[in-house]
Parts: sequence; structure tokens; C-alpha cells
Amino acid sequence: MVQGATAQQGIRNLGGGWGRGTMTLPTAVVVAALEEVLYRGVLLELGRRVDGIGGILLVGASTIWFALAHVGFGWMHVWSKFPLSVLALGVTLSSGTVLAGVVAHSVFNLGVMHDQRRRWVIAERRVGW
Repeated sequence: MVQGATAQQGIRNLGGGWGRGTMTLPTAVVVAALEEVLYRGVLLELGRRVDGIGGILLVGASTIWFALAHVGFGWMHVWSKFPLSVLALGVTLSSGTVLAGVVAHSVFNLGVMHDQRRRWVIAERRVGW
């Protein structure tokens, strides 16, 4: 069993930047909406306005950029955000509205929120809080 300050610091780091209980339902939805408006709204529309390969490259770059923007949470988040980015792009293109991307992203964020809370409970039990 881990003791003292080391255990507390380890528990704080579990969220990859999010403290216990920081990510609430409104936060999960608002963050998803803002990111989708930027990446699948503004940048996708810019990509559509650029002719030829340039537009395709811009949309591809924005998909990668979205994933890399989460590196502050750790590389596992980057790897999980790339498929989310592709999914959100696909549902936005197929539906014709960024709202579909917002819904997909919100569901993803709720899953992350649930996983973080589960990890906190496990970590607290190990430390004995």
C-alpha cells in the first residue's frame, strides 16, 4: 500500500489534469460543444471553402490537431481522441450539422467522467481514505 503524500499526489494525477469531481455534466457538454464548433464547425467549413487537396489537408490536419490539443491530459487521451475526432467528423458530414458531433463528443466525455470517478474510488480504497 502507498502511504502519505506520494499516494495523495498519485491520486491527484489520475485525472490527467482533472481533479476529483471537476468534470461535471454541464462541463462535459459545454466543452464538447465548444470544441465541436471550432473543429467540426469553423475548421471544417474553412476546409470546404478551400479548393482541391488543400481543403482535404486542412480537414485532416484539424482532425489530428484536435487529438493533439489534448496532450496535456496525457498521451492516452491523445490516442483516444483521434478516433473520436474521426467519428465526430463522420457524423457531422453525414448529418450536415455539427450537433451530431456535439452529441457524440458529449457521450464520449460522459464516459471519461464516469471512468475518472471510478478510478478515484479505487484509488481512495487503496490508500484507505
